[in-house]
Amino acid sequence: MTSFVVLCILLGVGHLLRSRIKLFQKLYLPSCVIGGLFGLLVIQVLAAGSGGCSSCESVSGWLDGVTEPWRKIPSMLINVVFACLFLGVKLPALSDLWKRSGPQVVYGQIVAWGQYVVGLGLWVLVLGWIFTDLPSMFAGILPVGFEGGHGTAAGMGPVFAERGWPEGQDLAMT
Repeated sequence: MTSFVVLCILLGVGHLLRSRIKLFQKLYLPSCVIGGLFGLLVIQVLAAGSGGCSSCESVSGWLDGVTEPWRKIPSMLINVVFACLFLGVKLPALSDLWKRSGPQVVYGQIVAWGQYVVGLGLWVLVLGWIFTDLPSMFAGILPVGFEGGHGTAAGMGPVFAERGWPEGQDLAMT
C-alpha cells in the first residue's frame, strides 16, 4: 500500500510541477513523466546519501521495500492498455476495415517477422560462433525489445529467468 501511495504522491508532484512550470507545458510533458523523473531523482539522491550513516541505512531499506512492487506493474498495466484500445469506438465493416488497414497489417508483419529473421540469422551465422558463452535466447532480444517494447520485455522477464538468463530482460529493455 505504501508503494501505491508513493506513486500517487509522485503523480501529484508531477501534476503540480506541470501546472506551475511553463516549460513543461510547452514541451507537452505529461504529469506522469515529470513525476517519474522527479521520483527517479529523489530515489537516486536518497540512495547516494545512504552510504555511511546508520539511520540512512533504514531509509535505503525503506526505499527498497517501496520500489520492489513497481517491478510487477508493467506486466499488469499492459493488459489495461490493450483492454482500453477500442472503448467507445464503433468498428467499421470487416471489408472496409481490411481495405483501410490491410497495407499496414502487411507492413507490420514484414517488419515483425523481419526482426526475427535478422536476429536469428545474425545469431546462427555470426554471433553464436563469436560469443560462445552467450545464451541462444539472445537471438530473440531484437523482436522482444523493438516490436514488443518495454512492456513485453518486462513480461518476458520470468521466461528469461526460467531459461537461465535473467539478464535478458535488462538487455531487452535497452
